[in-house]
Amino acid sequence: MSKWIGMLVGAALLFGGMAQKALAADPVIEMLQEKGVITADEAQKLYDDKAKAEPVVLSNAFSKLTLKGRFFGGYYVSDEEKNAALAGKYGSTGSNKNFKDGSFEVPDGKIQFTWNPMERVSIVNRLSLSNAAVTIDYFYGQYNGIIPGDPKSRVRLGKMKVDFGEETFTDNPVENNAGLISNSAAIVGGYDEGVELYGNFVPGVFGYTLSATNGASGTGTDLNTNKALAAKLFVQPTLNTPAAQIYFSGSYYTGDMAQTGASDFKIAGMTAAPAGTGTDGWNRSAWEVDAKSKFFRPDGKTEIARLAASYGQFSDDLNKSSNPDREGSYYFLEAMYNFTPKIFAGARYSFAGLDNKYADTMNGISNSNEYTRTSFGAGYRLNNLVTLKAEYSWNNTKRIDAGTNNKALSDNLFAIGLAAAF
Repeated sequence: MSKWIGMLVGAALLFGGMAQKALAADPVIEMLQEKGVITADEAQKLYDDKAKAEPVVLSNAFSKLTLKGRFFGGYYVSDEEKNAALAGKYGSTGSNKNFKDGSFEVPDGKIQFTWNPMERVSIVNRLSLSNAAVTIDYFYGQYNGIIPGDPKSRVRLGKMKVDFGEETFTDNPVENNAGLISNSAAIVGGYDEGVELYGNFVPGVFGYTLSATNGASGTGTDLNTNKALAAKLFVQPTLNTPAAQIYFSGSYYTGDMAQTGASDFKIAGMTAAPAGTGTDGWNRSAWEVDAKSKFFRPDGKTEIARLAASYGQFSDDLNKSSNPDREGSYYFLEAMYNFTPKIFAGARYSFAGLDNKYADTMNGISNSNEYTRTSFGAGYRLNNLVTLKAEYSWNNTKRIDAGTNNKALSDNLFAIGLAAAF
């Protein structure tokens, strides 16, 4: 991490120096000084005033730096392990073990830097500051307008988020599509290194995303030559009206992992190899279909409600092994309603399950076969950037575990906090 921080500081100093030179070469100030209209001290004062008026000085070095971020902090209370007979049966970590006695948390904090050194070129770096632990989510270069006639097309190269499904970019308590704090029971997706192409068959109506990434867990050299492939098609039908917007998408992912290597693409928290993988590795494949809609008042500007649904299946296939494959399905249904421009409520029911009586650790609970989450929440928008939120989620797990006679576990969770974005 110190290496990354050093590189970022070095880059800031380098480009800061470039910007300072650009300011020192202001042609108007130089001309006034040369003609004797102003003194050197007066010229320096003009430079100082200019710097104060333009704190983001990279824009003066023929480039632009933009910044955005988000924050959520709150108080969490979990019911986990309240049943003494089932205490200690939640695996080594549990899904909400850290919250069982109530705790203040900052589970989501991001700062994203986008530097445009030239037209159509962007360098994007996002830092994660969740619970004050600094990591890098993604770091990639992007070229915009790569396809002639499609100005919104782009190609990315580096570490990025795999574009799969619709929850992948709203999987946080700030941008949550239903206005909730929690994600669905089978949150799917991950960060990986590779290349991605985004484009439109019909701009604003019909488009696609294609990517090739390493697949295997970890950053840097891949464990094998086979890359993970992902594809997504999305459509916004032209029947959209000022009072309603409808959107559909379909996603597919497949990736090979060598030996017992883990995947960078998680499903319900599962990234590790299935039991009995052996030295021949395994393959993870998944598909998902999504539908979502927004409803507005007759003016077409004031949003009233949102609806969304998703269904997917996945298979973790063992190569040359007699052990059973890990297969399953998942889905969610969610809605959000705005009672006023400031007050809203949201709800979601979600499910993740494994086939053929297979058991694994899902969302931190070991020996799980099915995991369901029912969430209800409400919020108050202080303004368009800051929102107060509260939520209660009922989390139930069906298990295959002789130690508990297959008894279900619950880890219900209450959360309340402040969400902000800029």
